[in-house]
Amino acid sequence: MPDLLAERRGSAMVLTLNRESKRNALSPEMLGLLGDEISKAAQDDELRAVVLTGAGSKAFSAGMDLGFLFEHLSSHPTSERIRKVQREIQDLFSRLEQLEKPTLVAIEGNCVGGGLELALCCDLRIASRDAKLGFPEARIGMLPDLGGTTRLSRLVGPTLAKEWIMTARQYTADQA
Repeated sequence: MPDLLAERRGSAMVLTLNRESKRNALSPEMLGLLGDEISKAAQDDELRAVVLTGAGSKAFSAGMDLGFLFEHLSSHPTSERIRKVQREIQDLFSRLEQLEKPTLVAIEGNCVGGGLELALCCDLRIASRDAKLGFPEARIGMLPDLGGTTRLSRLVGPTLAKEWIMTARQYTADQA
């Protein structure tokens, strides 16, 4: 099964992150497929909306697949290579944010790290009562570096965004 499923439902496209065994962690394959689907959506005049969701109920997305990322980057551990990968993902997320069709994310379970950064690119976020959202990067000495700091600040203001980013707390859907 591919890491991303695309299903046309009438005039909407439903894109499902499909790595349930990895809590829908973002992989290079998934991000490549997402980029392809964003390009198709931009060109499709019949399409009226794009909906993002995650397979299963445990997680919309656990963020970047750090194991795969570290393994991939360990063969080329230069800061230049890391920045190149980061820019590619930032560009992809910006393309989703700038899509000229409404985008909606349906969040169930955990939505953390890069998964939350992906969700912030959408026009609307709908979370189930069991959803947990947050940026755990501070626990490992990192920051949300895929555009999440900027997008979150625009949505909730700088003070609340700093709290979310610096404390690494998870928030319920009601709190969010």
